[in-house]
Amino acid sequence: MWQHFYSEVREMNQEEARKSHRRELYSQRMAAETPEVREARLAMRRVAARVHRDAETCMCILRLAPQCSTLLLVILCRLW
Repeated sequence: MWQHFYSEVREMNQEEARKSHRRELYSQRMAAETPEVREARLAMRRVAARVHRDAETCMCILRLAPQCSTLLLVILCRLW
């Protein structure tokens, strides 16, 4: 019974150690990053966020399609 408990504690400690190590590696990578690389990384994140928002908007328009007239769909697509 106790062996199972200690095994779980050991697994939790190993998981915490992995997380801590990953955080440390991330911190080192961010500290070594040049301003140009940082700006490029943030720009890629902004583009990915825009693509995600656009996909959500497109899905909303498609869900409305059966309920809307063709003209309204054209207007929605052009506004998008």
